[in-house]
Amino acid sequence: MKMRNRGWIISTLVSGLTLWPWALQAAPPPQAGCNLVNADFEGDFRHITDYRDVANGWEPWWFDDGVGDAYNEVPLYDAERAPSHVHGGNTSQKVHNSWRTFQGGLYQRVGVPRGSQVTFTVWAVVWSGSDSGVAGELNHLVRVGIDPTGGTNWQASSVAWSGEVRPAYDQWVQLSVTTIAQADQVTVFTGGRQGNPDQYNSEWWDDACLTVVAPTPTPTPTHTPTPTPTSTATPTPTSTPTPTPTPTPTPVPLFGQVGETLYNFSGILVIGLGVGLAVGVLTVRRAS
Repeated sequence: MKMRNRGWIISTLVSGLTLWPWALQAAPPPQAGCNLVNADFEGDFRHITDYRDVANGWEPWWFDDGVGDAYNEVPLYDAERAPSHVHGGNTSQKVHNSWRTFQGGLYQRVGVPRGSQVTFTVWAVVWSGSDSGVAGELNHLVRVGIDPTGGTNWQASSVAWSGEVRPAYDQWVQLSVTTIAQADQVTVFTGGRQGNPDQYNSEWWDDACLTVVAPTPTPTPTHTPTPTPTSTATPTPTSTPTPTPTPTPTPVPLFGQVGETLYNFSGILVIGLGVGLAVGVLTVRRAS
């Protein structure tokens, strides 16, 4: 692990929203723990053009107004190994110019989960002056930024920049900016500018890191089962009562008791037989 020099920390929380559709070629895998390729600048450097050697995993950016009047000229890039300008390890990235000012820095695009909170931090030290041992006025400003849409245009309105810091010369400061990823990748930027075209306008960058806090998943709604309706028992039909038959009235004997002679009509005798009747023809003779 790299040793840290003492310094002061500047931190800004910003959010960027606008999409800027730029593309960048694929980079090697990020350095473990910091989500950036060559975050500590201890890896190899590649030669881009004359006097421009850039750390692998990083890309240079600058503003060239094309006027050629010693202001806003294209900066130079070098691997720095002087211990006084290395924050940790053995190497830092130097961006500088001589007798000219510049606006420039580095950038790197990184894949992250959409909606993540991302924080970019990096250490910087600056020097400006017309003599290698005598500092000029404090007119060297540095800052850091994140494009939450993954664009690579440092001038895009989508870039969330920290405030500019005017550090004391030869004093390491840590710059920081935080935002929310609006896409599945973000781009981090370092940047510096000067007010005067001094003989030495230099800045050094070291020990960068991108921390990523993934978004909290939206809880899945709990499914409440629909209650099954309780079946209602079919009522048993009420049986219709069987009508009680009307009893047949017992006929009242009309002619007296059995064996009693009631009437004699031309020899026809009707005799009551208890609950019934016996009707017949009987010839009766009177006893003499």
